[in-house]
Amino acid sequence: MKVQQAQQSPEVGRTNTNTFITGQDKNTADGASLFINKSKPKKVRRNTKLDSNTHRNFYIVGSNLTFDGNNKTISFSKRNDQSSGIELDKKAKNVTIKNCKIEGFLMGIAVRRNSNITIENNDIQSCKRDGIDVNSSSDCKFSNNILKNNKVNGIELDFSKNCEISGNILSGNEDGIDLDKCSDLKICNNNSSGNGRDGIRVDQNSKNNYIDGNTVENNGRNGLRISDGSVENTVVNNSIKNNGTNISILKELEDLNTIVE
Repeated sequence: MKVQQAQQSPEVGRTNTNTFITGQDKNTADGASLFINKSKPKKVRRNTKLDSNTHRNFYIVGSNLTFDGNNKTISFSKRNDQSSGIELDKKAKNVTIKNCKIEGFLMGIAVRRNSNITIENNDIQSCKRDGIDVNSSSDCKFSNNILKNNKVNGIELDFSKNCEISGNILSGNEDGIDLDKCSDLKICNNNSSGNGRDGIRVDQNSKNNYIDGNTVENNGRNGLRISDGSVENTVVNNSIKNNGTNISILKELEDLNTIVE
């Protein structure tokens, strides 16, 4: 495997802090079967800033770095079938991903067993599954992103804790925000409206999550759904209206969650 300094190209911009790995890269992330690429993603180990649009997707292996999309577009091509626009190696931590426009991948951004990840000010659309997909991660922030027209979820978190989802706009997805087996999350000041199924979904024994100040309107099935053993969640100060059903909660869970309409 050969190491070279990043150079100016039609796809990836040069900064004096970038180093990339070239050659045959091994995809070591958990769930790698979801992200098998015909063309291997570019590995990122240091601060990176794009200066042009690209069909290249990226695999972040370094820690303590910022990936700045500089409002350029990272778009799917057939050579990157079954891939995510940006994926983090499970050892990556203290990473910020910002200002990216991501279109058409299986996942927009995939976070796997990571901590202290910040994903902010990105525009992620038309992915085949989730805009942002998070599994087994903690102490992450997802803020001020636009997630539209993704075929499954705008943002999905599974088995994650101590994360914050705030200030995002989610529309045209199947579900806006989907939590499965999550705890101690803050879901605040998002606009999850006009999704095909649920605006916010709290599922599969998720507990002790705080849902405050969100606008949840005109979703096809439920504005807010709490189900499958999810308890000790607090829902306050939200605008939930004009949905198929505004709030759906199993009867046996009503006294085990706090909902203030």
